[in-house]
Amino acid sequence: MAALDLNLKKGYHIQKPLSNGGYSTESGVIFMAYRKETLLAKISEAAQDMDTFYQQRFLNWSGFTSDTKVRYTEVTAAYLLDHPELLDQISCVDRGSYLISHTPSPNAEDYQGARKEEHLAQALKGKTLDGLGEIKEYQVPLKRSAKDEGVGKIDLVSLIESKLYVIELKVDTSEETLLRCAMEVFTYCRQANREQLMKDYHATEIVPAVLVGKGGAQEAELRKKPANLIRLLKQLEVEVFFYAKTETGEYVCERAEY
Repeated sequence: MAALDLNLKKGYHIQKPLSNGGYSTESGVIFMAYRKETLLAKISEAAQDMDTFYQQRFLNWSGFTSDTKVRYTEVTAAYLLDHPELLDQISCVDRGSYLISHTPSPNAEDYQGARKEEHLAQALKGKTLDGLGEIKEYQVPLKRSAKDEGVGKIDLVSLIESKLYVIELKVDTSEETLLRCAMEVFTYCRQANREQLMKDYHATEIVPAVLVGKGGAQEAELRKKPANLIRLLKQLEVEVFFYAKTETGEYVCERAEY
């Protein structure tokens, strides 16, 4: 299908963002761009179920609206800022206890397959990262049973003094937007029974955090100073950290400033 043969629906225009539902062609990939009003309609519809809102594909769109030329993530962040009551609609899922004991796979950090993120989480268990403290566990389940749809697993939990970090982890090659990462970890914090989670890990407070690779797409995103996203991160009280692996195999970590 050639580019000029595309039959565009109302509300769409062709442009070249990084992602938002592309069409393969013989010459490459053509991406479809949404008008602001079309995106807002999608956001409004998805907000009817805030338990699964973080799973919406538009949270990972990195392009611009075709009419207003505003980043999709900025439009979505602004919507959430204007409707703070939506965040209170995320349901708590009480599973009883969050104490588990995983044993990392040997040479987990050298894994290069499709589950690289999970193996990185395994490699980080037991390590101490600046600002985050000791990584206590990975892949902490939130579900009570398989019937709990839209409920996932916490990538990492760490403890520094009496502060428990609930962490969304991304490998350094991840292209996920910070908005998507932040909404996922914030949702998990709301879905968890906070009192039980703090009791299990001997903490007095819980902080949602995003841990991404230094020099990756998320750091580049923050460098552009996205005003609405930064305001939303602060409202959600989500902290962002960058990690890197040194030549000696040690992991270093720093908190993002925004």
